[in-house]
Formats: sequence, structure tokens, C-alpha cells
Amino acid sequence: MKHALAFFLVCTMGMSAQPLCPPDEPGCPWQTSSVVLTLLDPDCFATVQFKWRICNGRLEIAVDEANIIPAAGCQGWDRLQLYHYNYSGLLDYITQAMLTRFHANPDELPGTPNPPRCGEGTLSTASVYTANCGIWLKCDYYYQGDVQANCEYQGTDPNWDPINKKITTWKWFACGQTCCQREYEICWRYDPIQGFYQIYPIRLLGKHRLIECTGQSQFPRPCEDGC
Repeated sequence: MKHALAFFLVCTMGMSAQPLCPPDEPGCPWQTSSVVLTLLDPDCFATVQFKWRICNGRLEIAVDEANIIPAAGCQGWDRLQLYHYNYSGLLDYITQAMLTRFHANPDELPGTPNPPRCGEGTLSTASVYTANCGIWLKCDYYYQGDVQANCEYQGTDPNWDPINKKITTWKWFACGQTCCQREYEICWRYDPIQGFYQIYPIRLLGKHRLIECTGQSQFPRPCEDGC
């Protein structure tokens, strides 16, 4: 059976993992490594410093730093920053590409399991990364009598409760950072056009927080994570 690698690669510039992430786990030590990736579609290169481990029979990685070697067509990645969410399409791309590459070439990271053929089973794998945390806190103002407004603009009224004579306002607060994990499944699928098997698809199973937000002790309710 001929195996070929389909790259879905991502890189990000100057990212560094925080000390809290990835967390240690007894019997599953992290190792450090580096790789130079050829990114296809778009055509560019990336150097990646990362940690990896084989834990409970699966490969897990955590990107410490990735840098793109400039080339044409290596820009325009999606990016979203909203409150505690900070998504990088480039980082997501390189993470999936690394998982694809190392499962297709298990000798590069000794102990990496070989995925089954699609339809005969799947193999889980994971990436670990740092995310921000935050929380919405409210403040209640109590009043007597009727509410009278004197506005110079037409907008949304505040959240007021005429029964309990109360006006509520909300404010967003940062709540430190946490460590998250994305879990994927992966398998070999035959490509009748190319005439060989390739690792496809990498399917996201879910994502979750591994540790408590570092600023949780400062707030009365559970903080939200940006995983």
C-alpha cells in the first residue's frame, strides 16, 4: 500500500507557549523537537519549535513557536480576537498539518501510532495550547419611584427591572489564562483519483479546558475560557 501525505499546514509568527501549558502528567513526559515544514497551497515554508508526547497510545503536540519563511501567497489567514477568544487560522492550519505529517511518517516521532483505514476504525490525536479567560460581572443599582430618562440619543435602554426597582449593568473582566486541548480523529482514505491512500480527514472531535483559569480566585463565579 502506498501512503502519500496531504498537507494541511499552519504556521504562526513568534508564538510562545506559557509555562502553564502544556501541563505535566505522570508517565507522559513531554519532549522538545523542531521541524521545517513545506506548506502547500499556499506555497511557503515554516520552522516550528514544539513539544510532543505519546500518552495513552496517542500523539499529542504543543506548538511553542512557529515562523514563516516569507514567500508569495503566504498571507491572508483568518484571525479573530473577541473578548477571551483569540483564533489564528494560521496556527490551526499548521497544527493539523503537523499531526498529518507525523502520523504519515511515524518514524519522525518514535512511538507515533499508525492510523487505521477509514471505515475500519479511527485514531484519536490532540493538540495542546494556551487560551485566555474572562468573565462578565454585573452591578445592580436600586432606585425609588419611577425611572425617568433624559437622553440625547436613541438607543437601547439599560437592563432595568421595574418590579424590583433595579437597574443592572455588566462589565467584562480578564481572568488570566488556561491550557486547552483540541482532540481530533484521523484515518487513511483511498483516493481513487491519485491512486493511493492519504491521511484524510482530520476531524475535530471537540475542545476542552485542562486546568483552571489562573485568575479564578479573584472572582465569585466560574470564569469562561477561550478554548
